[in-house]
Amino acid sequence: MNDAYILDTTLRDGSYSIDFQFTVEDTALIASALDSAGIELIEVAHGLGLGA
Repeated sequence: MNDAYILDTTLRDGSYSIDFQFTVEDTALIASALDSAGIELIEVAHGLGLGA
């Protein structure tokens, strides 16, 4: 059986609702909390993808 991993996209998908206005501090706080919760894969990317 393969291991399963959770990929958290809070920073990417959550940014839509606030018009992509996470501050540096917001990003650090969210990433730190996810890391502390044991999330191994945290996507930090612009919500509109490549070429946006």
